[in-house]
Amino acid sequence: MPMTDAALTGAGQAQGAWVDPKPQLPQVAPERPDTSTYPLVLSAPLPRELAVSPEKVQAASRTDLTQGLNGLPCVGGGLLILLAGLWGVTKAQRFRNARKSQLMS
Repeated sequence: MPMTDAALTGAGQAQGAWVDPKPQLPQVAPERPDTSTYPLVLSAPLPRELAVSPEKVQAASRTDLTQGLNGLPCVGGGLLILLAGLWGVTKAQRFRNARKSQLMS
């Protein structure tokens, strides 16, 4: 028994519906309009010569504050700042915990 068009269509399709042999994806963006109808927009041309300095730029030498005679005071000062911040945080937490215990009793 030969297969008819009605037998080839799926269950969800109506009988007699045309099945496209090459399905195409829908277009997401519209096609570009014909630019011959729009006025021509010209952009500014690039300069022919670039204004650059003839001298090569050299990177400055990096200074390391932790070496040499400056090293000890810089490292010591950083440690003192960190310890002072830690002391301040613990003092604030003790004050807050003491205040909470007074409110509870």
